[in-house]
Amino acid sequence: MGIRIALGAEPESLTRLILARGIAISFLGIGAGIVVSYGLGQALKGLLFGVGPSNPLTIGAAAFTLLATASLAAWLPAHRASRVDAAISLRE
Repeated sequence: MGIRIALGAEPESLTRLILARGIAISFLGIGAGIVVSYGLGQALKGLLFGVGPSNPLTIGAAAFTLLATASLAAWLPAHRASRVDAAISLRE
């Protein structure tokens, strides 16, 4: 990120770039998780009590929690790195 800032990129655009990549990876993980959960849900049907194997509320809540956590995990370091002086980061 220091090189990009030194070449003239705006810190806000770099933060958006990192956040967008983190969210895109999260959506891939959420999609794969939904496919696997539907596939394995029928096999684990006997172990689930009080909830069906394809309960959309449960899957949606888990997907939202994962997306919110991944967004925060991508934003915090990107925001911190965008505030570092480019000359200092290139020197080290």
